[in-house]
Amino acid sequence: MKADLQQIQLFHTDRGNEFKNKTIDEALNTFKIKRSLSMKGCPYDGAVAEATFKIIKTEFVKGKYFENFE
Repeated sequence: MKADLQQIQLFHTDRGNEFKNKTIDEALNTFKIKRSLSMKGCPYDGAVAEATFKIIKTEFVKGKYFENFE
């Protein structure tokens, strides 16, 4: 499965150091993707998304075998 980066409009992250690097900045600039950051000092910004992904992983993905991305 190939992802079309030109279809992505927003890249949301917390303010972790792993997202402060030149490669990510260059990719976002190249594909004109806007960066969205969590508010400084507010760990709850990503809580809903993180909880949702955890449920998807534990309830629908864990222990299953998928032959391909589709």
